[in-house]
Amino acid sequence: MLPPAGDDSRPDGDWLDAPELLVHPPAAPGYTAEVTVPDTAGLPAATFRVRRDGDVLRVTATGTDRPFAVRVPGGARATGTGEVTLPLG
Repeated sequence: MLPPAGDDSRPDGDWLDAPELLVHPPAAPGYTAEVTVPDTAGLPAATFRVRRDGDVLRVTATGTDRPFAVRVPGGARATGTGEVTLPLG
């Protein structure tokens, strides 16, 4: 899971400003991953946890109530806050 920020013009921007999580899930159900995104001071600001339940990805954000997007390469994209569900099929 990669968490690029919404502003790609500089590497030290606000990484929680509309991040889009690019998830490369394996074929097997039960996949889980976690990424912690720092604030501009380098301290942990939010954690995103992804899990695959059958043909659905569920991404849960803690530490932030800001919107984020989830995308799979060449596939679906979904946005939301708190928890985002993304169908894979």
